[in-house]
Amino acid sequence: MGLTPARMTRRARIAFAVTTILSFALLWYFHDRFWYPTDDGFYGNIAERLLGGETLGRDLQDLHPGYIHVLNAAAMRLFGLSLVSMRYPLILVSLAEAGLVFALFVRRTLALAISAAILVVSVGVVQFFDPTPNWYTLTLAVATAAWLTTKAPLSSRAIFVAGLFVGAATMFRQLSGIWLAMGLVYVLLQPSGTTVRRS
Repeated sequence: MGLTPARMTRRARIAFAVTTILSFALLWYFHDRFWYPTDDGFYGNIAERLLGGETLGRDLQDLHPGYIHVLNAAAMRLFGLSLVSMRYPLILVSLAEAGLVFALFVRRTLALAISAAILVVSVGVVQFFDPTPNWYTLTLAVATAAWLTTKAPLSSRAIFVAGLFVGAATMFRQLSGIWLAMGLVYVLLQPSGTTVRRS
């Protein structure tokens, strides 16, 4: 079963709080120190045009479905018409991902949970702090794994919620959603009581 906040020891809660603070400090330090004109300009242009009243699919065409554009437009509306505004949702998503990774590994050892959570931030989004949909689909993949470790994977509720994660990932980036769906199907096809063999 998964480790809920109620089941965490006091020591684990303190470690989680410190890890979250360190992760936030890393994310905040790097959030405005990277510039990738191709993506920043592309996503920023679409977000600005959506805020100007244009419609995705009619006035604007893009390969990706709309979730990334709606999120970026919402960030610009909330934080101002700036490319940096699109980085703030990435900070929140990366913090959520670090928290999920912490919860996945804390059942092993506390040191491993802390290391894994910091590592997923330090070699993740801060290396390419860009409003690409890949970061959102990665967090949804980690959320799917965390969810399935807290539930019986073959229960109807577990499959339904995992399906919602896969659907959301697909609406950010189709190919990533397909990969996540393939992984989910593989897990669900494993005979009950067996574990996936490690190579």
